[in-house]
Amino acid sequence: MTLCKLRHSLAGRILLISALLAAPSLGPGAQLAAATSTFTNVQVNQPLAGPFPKNKQNEPSLAQNPTKPLNLIAGSNDEIGLPACTNTTSSSCPFTNGVSVSGFYASFDGGQTWPCQGLIDLSRFGEYAFGDPAQAFDSRGNAYYGTLAFPNSLTATHDQLATGLQADFFVAKSSDGGCHYPSAAMVSSTSPALFDDRDAIAADSNPGSPFRDNVYAA
Repeated sequence: MTLCKLRHSLAGRILLISALLAAPSLGPGAQLAAATSTFTNVQVNQPLAGPFPKNKQNEPSLAQNPTKPLNLIAGSNDEIGLPACTNTTSSSCPFTNGVSVSGFYASFDGGQTWPCQGLIDLSRFGEYAFGDPAQAFDSRGNAYYGTLAFPNSLTATHDQLATGLQADFFVAKSSDGGCHYPSAAMVSSTSPALFDDRDAIAADSNPGSPFRDNVYAA
C-alpha cells in the first residue's frame, strides 16, 4: 500500500462486517425454509466521530479460527492513532512517522462484538506498521497478521536513509485469538533498497497435512 493509494481512498469509510445472528441447524427432515438466517451490519472498529482522519479505515481483511469458529479476526488500515488534519486552507493530513496504521480486531461470538482492538506495534524493530493487512489461522488456532512497515526516520540506519526508507513486510503472531500480537518477524529481504507492497499470507490449517502449520508469505 503506497502513501498515495491510502490517502486517496474514500474518506471516513467505516469498517463493517455482517454478523450472523441466527443460523438454525438443519435436521434430516428439516424444511429448506429453516435455513433462513438473519444478518445485521456490525461496526468492527471503535466508534469515533472524528476528527478526520482518526475515524478513517479501509482495505479490511478477515479470517476465521478453524478450532473455534466463533473466533474471527479482522484487520484494516486504521488511522485512529494519527493526529487530526490541520485546520487551515488547504488542510494537511499527513501520515506521522512512527505511528502505526495497521489495525487489528478480534471477536469471540461470530462477529456480534469485537472487544479486542489495537494497532500492530513494530517499534522494537525500529519500524512502524503501515497497513495492507493479510490474516490467517493455523490448525492450532494461532493467528497471523501480515503488514507492510516503514523504518522510523528517527532511528533509521544510514543505508535506510540513503535509499529513501523503503517499505518492509512483517508477520505478527497471536496465540490468544487475535487480542494481542506480542511477536513478529520480518519476512522481506533486509536490503534497504527493496520496496515491498501488496503482501499476502496463508497458513496450512489441515491437521493431516505434512506441512501442517506452515505459514506462507508473499
